[in-house]
Amino acid sequence: MPVAFLIHGRKKEKVHSKFFDFVSSVLNRKCVPFVTDREPGLSNAIEKNFPNCDIIMCWNHLIGNAKFNLQKMGADQTNITFYLSNIRELLRCESDEEFKEKKQLLIVKWSKPFVTYFNKIEKDILYHCGKWIISKYDNLYDPFSGVTNNPCEIFS
Repeated sequence: MPVAFLIHGRKKEKVHSKFFDFVSSVLNRKCVPFVTDREPGLSNAIEKNFPNCDIIMCWNHLIGNAKFNLQKMGADQTNITFYLSNIRELLRCESDEEFKEKKQLLIVKWSKPFVTYFNKIEKDILYHCGKWIISKYDNLYDPFSGVTNNPCEIFS
């Protein structure tokens, strides 16, 4: 459930920091999960104002970015479907250990360009997107979509 909204002209960390200064002053809980779209300025501002809170990243944005990058690499629809399915399979792992084991099985089927791309997003999955992170919070993980910030996106 969204708690607060920020209408801004630029995706700058300074703007987000001011916003979270305010939110932290009125929020009566010290630790809540924040669901974001993987925008660095937003994540950095949350980390500064809520250092003990989890930043959880939206699966829709992660998958959308992967699809965009696969298209840029020239992947056809069959390969795009294959790689996105592999990402979803990794996101749905029950633990980081299961993730690492499953990744070792999948990576041998991946192209070198996709391995390079995946290495860039792996940290986000391990620390901000995996089911094992999201499941710590009641009613946040959805078996179909994982986690999304779509309730907020309708306003942007």
